[in-house]
Amino acid sequence: MKITNQILSIPPYISTTWANIASLSVINGDETGPLLLVELVHGGKVVIPGLEYDLIQSIFTAHEHAMEANVQPPQTSPTGLNFTTKLLGESLEKMGLMFQHNPEESDIPELPAEVLDKISSLIKGLGLSETAAIPEPHEGCNCSFCQIARVFQKAAHPEVSEKQEAESEEAVSEEDLKFCDWDIISKGDQLYDVTNRLDLSEHYQVYLGKPIGCTCGRADCEHIQAVLRS
Repeated sequence: MKITNQILSIPPYISTTWANIASLSVINGDETGPLLLVELVHGGKVVIPGLEYDLIQSIFTAHEHAMEANVQPPQTSPTGLNFTTKLLGESLEKMGLMFQHNPEESDIPELPAEVLDKISSLIKGLGLSETAAIPEPHEGCNCSFCQIARVFQKAAHPEVSEKQEAESEEAVSEEDLKFCDWDIISKGDQLYDVTNRLDLSEHYQVYLGKPIGCTCGRADCEHIQAVLRS
């Protein structure tokens, strides 16, 4: 009999390496006491009777050490990118998306929402363990790579994305919102038509010559401010 971190040998029942063993379990025998059930990788099963409890415990411990020894550390590419990025890139290639920055596509439309959602789910499923593995989007570029990189960053650092979105919302002032309420059309010679987008019946004309004025009758009205900001 020989039990090590490499092999399990209990003649005449079994003699093999742990690599060929899928799992161990104990079943209760009626008169023979506990039975050790060894399930093999190829699907076979071996039942071993007559083993003392301490010996069964030693066999389980050896199997545990063998499995721990076979656990592989995370792989890293020569450029320092986490193996996660490689898997993501392979998955995106299968989806027909290039995982490479392309300035010639900087003005392409947004990828479909369902595609971006699928990519986000894929990233979260693969896991993100290193900041170096997160690609950086290029500012002002909307190519497939940069769109995916932004999804990548948001999935990796959701708390940062939420903070940025909150700051972006706070940056819109009440005055900016008022400006967005008006459609402004130049009529020539410093004359402008100003129409409320929500109520088309609210219509004014603004003159920016001398003197500046608006058909609403006020010299400091929001209609004049909207034209000046445009």
